[in-house]
Amino acid sequence: MRFVGEFSWRYINAKHVLIQFNLLADYAKLLSGPNGVLVWFIDRHPMRVFKWTPEFDPFFESPIAAMWCNLVGLPIHLFEKSALFVIGSLLGDPIQVDHATISQTRLSFARLCIQIDISKTPMEEIILVLQGREVRQAVKWDRIPLYCHDCKHVGHTSDVCYANGQRPRPMKREFQHFAEKNREKEDGILGKEMGVEEGSVAGRERAFVPDASQVVLPGVLSGKEGAVEVQIGSDG
Repeated sequence: MRFVGEFSWRYINAKHVLIQFNLLADYAKLLSGPNGVLVWFIDRHPMRVFKWTPEFDPFFESPIAAMWCNLVGLPIHLFEKSALFVIGSLLGDPIQVDHATISQTRLSFARLCIQIDISKTPMEEIILVLQGREVRQAVKWDRIPLYCHDCKHVGHTSDVCYANGQRPRPMKREFQHFAEKNREKEDGILGKEMGVEEGSVAGRERAFVPDASQVVLPGVLSGKEGAVEVQIGSDG
């Protein structure tokens, strides 16, 4: 994840961090995610990115996300940034146009990155008035993630949410239990190698005990010209 301009980050809590950017392009890059997916993987840990708003609540995920869409068959004379932003405003809050669209090296469709509310059904068609004539313009979105209106998390819908009782709640991971099991196993192995009985004091004193507190917990991000949140491995 390389950014062009300067940025800074600040710790909010164990599950959230705030990131601020000087360039809108960097903000859009982070918000839209790799290949249009709203999840970044940092050292193999998933981080969900969301726009920050004054209504930010650390217990819920914002439904505001940056999504890419294609305007298939858009008239060539509209392949201009100001015109595209006007068109994009019919769908949400446009924040970026891809290079192939601006340079007009691909004229089969125009591609825009737009901030939308993924908790609502996206528009798949808009009507443009060109020289007094109405033209229906198709809108094809990249895969839009699911959003649950009940638990306010990304990744599933209300009909399969365990928070509202639609499915069994998953078992909690008891890290302390696993740590004790690992300690017993290590004690037994070390005790045998040292020629002492399993669970003896000598074996326990030298056994390696995994620290359950080392388990990595989730996090969140933000941008200066809007705001972004990122959640790492949340249960949702």
